[in-house]
Amino acid sequence: MLAELSALLGGDIVVAPDAQNVVRHTRDYCVEGNPGVGILALTYPRNTGQVSAILRYCNQQRIAVQPQGGMTGLSGGGVPTGPCVVVSLERMRAIKEIDTAAGTITVEAGVVMQAVQQAAEDADLFFPLDLGGRGSCQIGGNLSTNAGGNRVLRFGMARDLVLGVEAVLADGTVIDALRKVIKNNSGYDVRQLFIGRHPRHHHGRGAAPVSQTAQRLHGDLCGGRLRGGTGVAVTCTHRVCLAADSL
Repeated sequence: MLAELSALLGGDIVVAPDAQNVVRHTRDYCVEGNPGVGILALTYPRNTGQVSAILRYCNQQRIAVQPQGGMTGLSGGGVPTGPCVVVSLERMRAIKEIDTAAGTITVEAGVVMQAVQQAAEDADLFFPLDLGGRGSCQIGGNLSTNAGGNRVLRFGMARDLVLGVEAVLADGTVIDALRKVIKNNSGYDVRQLFIGRHPRHHHGRGAAPVSQTAQRLHGDLCGGRLRGGTGVAVTCTHRVCLAADSL
C-alpha cells in the first residue's frame, strides 16, 4: 500500500509510520491515543487534487482515513481509533486571496488561525474567530469542530463566518461550493453539511474533508469598536479532506 500511494502521490507526500513520527498523530491536547493503533501511512497533501487522490485510493481499497489539522482539539476528533491512513493538512498553508472589495479571504485548510487574523489585519480587516490555540490550530479544524471561541457571543460560531466551502468526498469527488457572496440562491446550501462534524475515523464513504472555505470578515477593530460600518467576508481556502482545501 505504501508503495502504491507513493507512486500515486510522490515520496515526499507519503511517509511510512514509525515509533517516533506517529506520536504526534495519535494525541490531541487532551486525548492520549494509542501509538500502536495501526496507522498504515502518514500522508501530507499539498493541494485538493492530492487529497482527492488519497481518498479515492483508500475508498477503492476500503481503508479507513483519519483527517487531521493542528491537533489542538479537546475531544479526540482527530485521534485515530483503529488502522487507518492519516491525512494531515499541515502543508496546505497558502493564503490564496484577500479580496478587500468583497471583504473575503481565501485560505487553505492548513492555514493557522493566527496567520488568517494577521492577513486580515494587514488589509485593515478583522477576522473575528479567536481561540487560545490561535498559534497552532488550523482553519480546517476550526470548521470541522464548529469552533466558538472568545468572541462567539458577538460574532457567532465558526459556521456563521463561512460563505462557502470546497470539500472532497470519500470517493475523491471534489464538491465546489466555494462562493464569496452572501446572497446565493443558485442551489442547495451544502456548506453546512461539512461544518461541525469531527473527522473521527472515517471508513469508506464516511469521509468528506473540506478543501477550501469562504468566511466572513469584519471591519478592523479600533478602540474596542469596529472601524467602518461594513462587514467583510473571509474566503478561507481549506484544501484537504474534511477539515469539513481542507477540516
